[in-house]
Amino acid sequence: MTSTRQKQLTSLDRITDHALGPADAEVTVLEYGDFTSVACAEAQPCLALLRREFGDEIRVAFRHFPERAIHPLAEMAAEASEAMAAQGKFWPYHDLLFSHHAHLSATSIRADAEQLEADMRRFDAALLGHAYLQRVQEQMESARLLSIRAMPTFYVNGVLVDVSFGLHHLTEAVEWALRALDDRAARRYAQPPPKDSAVKPSTDKPSAAGRPAVSRQAFRRSADT
Repeated sequence: MTSTRQKQLTSLDRITDHALGPADAEVTVLEYGDFTSVACAEAQPCLALLRREFGDEIRVAFRHFPERAIHPLAEMAAEASEAMAAQGKFWPYHDLLFSHHAHLSATSIRADAEQLEADMRRFDAALLGHAYLQRVQEQMESARLLSIRAMPTFYVNGVLVDVSFGLHHLTEAVEWALRALDDRAARRYAQPPPKDSAVKPSTDKPSAAGRPAVSRQAFRRSADT
């Protein structure tokens, strides 16, 4: 698969994808996961740490890839999370499911929704009618097209990250992506302006190096102009 196709498949949809962090964050960490997976549950503290460490520079997104052959309730849990998303409670529900993934049951799936004070009539109707099954299956299909085999699978700005030897590789991938953006912006910033362009005097306070101070985020964004 080409890198362009991979990035297309991992680009977030603002309507169907669930993400924490600003929409214009410079780095996107996308997880394909399963609420019944031990490995996915173990990855959640790492993702929380990434958000604390990098703040608004990153956003973290989650897509479903329930391993139905391993756990019969995997798909039900995914549907239930979408039903909770319709009530604006995807992420609190996501956290609850992972907090007791080893003891997941039909009863706990419903009890977690009650704990979050969901509209239970809506929730039950959505599950009974499989209102969000198609959305779950669409995300599973995108995982299939990406040839995903194991959970969790992570992408950083559309690039696959191998975490089979430790989740620290995910942190390294985020750091590398941010550093690459810094380098790109630095090269762009260092280029002289076109000869025919009017250069206006800067009113910014000079930095220690003698040129106007530029914020880290604005400095990186200059590479995209």
